Amino acid sequence: MRIKRIRLVMSLLLACGLIGSGQLAGVEPQPAYAGATQAAKYKVYCVNGRIEIDSHSLDEIRSSRGANVCLLVAAEYESLSDARASAKRFGGVGAPCRCPQ
Repeated sequence: MRIKRIRLVMSLLLACGLIGSGQLAGVEPQPAYAGATQAAKYKVYCVNGRIEIDSHSLDEIRSSRGANVCLLVAAEYESLSDARASAKRFGGVGAPCRCPQ
């Protein structure tokens, strides 16, 4: 029984080594962080009367912060600094704002 477990572990280690080196046909090696490398898209919102920048969707923010939320700018920004620059046109982060009813 113990020998079978050792053989299984050795086989798994060998397969992992082959996958990681790209020598196993049909299987592409991927870095461990491959699924988490998507860049955040920042958006400028009016949340409860104040300008905020967030990377969550409008529905997610409404779900967590209430219905008094709207998107001030239809654009999405790759960097936080670009989103802050856009928010400055409306008074900057924390400035008062109003959602159309």
